[in-house]
Amino acid sequence: MYFFDRLEEDARLVLSRVTRPWSVPAEAVRESILLQGWTYHDEPLPERHLCICDAWNKTILLSPTLVCPKVRNWLLATQLGRIRLQSRGLLKGLHNKPIYARNDTNYALAFLLPLSRMKAHPFMAAAPTVDEKTTQTLVDQASDYFQVPAICILAAYDFYTGPPSPPEQNPEEGWCSAKFPNPAFWASIWNGP
Repeated sequence: MYFFDRLEEDARLVLSRVTRPWSVPAEAVRESILLQGWTYHDEPLPERHLCICDAWNKTILLSPTLVCPKVRNWLLATQLGRIRLQSRGLLKGLHNKPIYARNDTNYALAFLLPLSRMKAHPFMAAAPTVDEKTTQTLVDQASDYFQVPAICILAAYDFYTGPPSPPEQNPEEGWCSAKFPNPAFWASIWNGP
C-alpha cells in the first residue's frame, strides 16, 4: 500500500490548493487540472475514444458524446493522475519503467474516493451485511454522493476491503489465506437477481 499512500498524499496536496469550496473531491477535479497548467474541453475524437491526454498542448480532450457527469469526473481524475504521475515525478525510481494505466486509475481512486471519506459513508459499513436490494440502493446513494459511477464505488470497496498487500500475507499460506469481502455480496452484485 506504500505506493497508494503516496498517491493519496499527493491527491490531498492537490485538493488543498483548490480555491473554490467543494464538498466531495469530484467537485474539485476540474480546478485541480487547471491548477496544473492544463486545460480541458470537448472535441470530436476518433471512434471508441472517450478522452485523450494531449501532453504537447497540455490539454485533455473529452468526447462530446460523453454526457454522463459521473463518468466525466472519473475520466478527468484519471487524466489528472496521468499528469501528476508523469510531470511531477511521483514515480521517482521508476523512471525507466513504463507508467501503466492502472496507476492513473489508482490516482483517480485516491483522489475521488479516499479511504477516510469512504469509511464515513454508510455504504462501507452496511454493504457486506445487507440484502441485495439494500446493497444496490447503498451503491446508488454512494455513487450520487461521490459523483462517480457506481462501478467505481464497488471497485473502491473491493480495493479497500480486499486481500492484504503481499508484505502482510503469511508467506507459508500465500494468497489463499487472504480474507476477501463477503463472496455472497459480490455474487449478488455481479450476477443480479
